Amino acid sequence: MPTLAQLRQVTSFATALYRQRGVTAYHGYVRHDPMSLLMLGPARDNPYPIYERLRAEGPISRTRLGNWVTTSHGICKQVLRDRHFGVRPEGDEPDDSGFGLSFLELNPPDHTRLRRLATPAFSPKQMAGYASRVEKTVHQLIDDLPRHGRVDLVSAFAAPVPIAVITDLLGVPNTHADDFARYGATIGSALDGVKSLRHARALMQANAALEALFQELFELRRRDPADDVISAIVAATASASRPARWCRCAPCCSSPASRPR
Repeated sequence: MPTLAQLRQVTSFATALYRQRGVTAYHGYVRHDPMSLLMLGPARDNPYPIYERLRAEGPISRTRLGNWVTTSHGICKQVLRDRHFGVRPEGDEPDDSGFGLSFLELNPPDHTRLRRLATPAFSPKQMAGYASRVEKTVHQLIDDLPRHGRVDLVSAFAAPVPIAVITDLLGVPNTHADDFARYGATIGSALDGVKSLRHARALMQANAALEALFQELFELRRRDPADDVISAIVAATASASRPARWCRCAPCCSSPASRPR
């Protein structure tokens, strides 16, 4: 049985979720706000007229949702490089509801600290060393393609490539590869927003399962280091509990194979 505190948390989350959906629908369908329309069903099939509307409003404009939008690559680059900007307002605490995107939603200094731990594993020299492993994985997937008849290259090759490469580089055991891909796909779906309470529950379950997988993997690499990213991160810190949180989400959500279609 859920506790009173859990029921209050669910009620609060549901209220905020459906209030936001109502606000988006109002500004999209009634006020014709371009950014609101992009979050609604019809625009997902053909967003290009809305993109043209945004371009016509100038390089930067304010939406009815209260945020700002730009169609300028230069402005985007300037904002991303300017330390005065962050992913969250000052004083706004990161999401601790069980399905936050962790590393992706942190401001400095937390983001800086975690990024510093990961940097050695993704240095130019280290990345160059991964090339042969990536090529081996790609060649194996090509070899596994059917030799006769028709084949869908997206589902049979392009979609599995990112997950296969990520699992190899992280050192995820083959026995957990399918689970890793499934959890990653679920978490990746949150990048377009939480759609319902059922979606939120699936995210929380996937997060818990993936965190358990990484905790097990971090413990394994403490005892038996290998030539993989997790071993490099474990070597860079005395405790793997914090790195496990960002590792839980960042590699999965950044994978094209995990994004919803």
